Amino acid sequence: MPALLTLLLRSIASLMVAVSMLTATYALPAADGIHKSAYVGNAKSHIFHEASCESSSKMKEAHKVTLETRDEAIELGYAPCGICKP
Repeated sequence: MPALLTLLLRSIASLMVAVSMLTATYALPAADGIHKSAYVGNAKSHIFHEASCESSSKMKEAHKVTLETRDEAIELGYAPCGICKP
């Protein structure tokens, strides 16, 4: 029985790590039901930021690009911000 309990605890721990990684990587719907992006890119500078980065809040609205994932930003040629380091 102790071996089964150990296996179960390891499985739960692995699942918790996987969920943590997914929620850190992908944008989740906000409590109000409106989808919020995880990343904001600057179409002029080609730098992307975490949505909470102070630099993204200073960006002109006309230059903002919604990016769902870090991989998407990299594939589109955006470089990570040096402040928030997404």
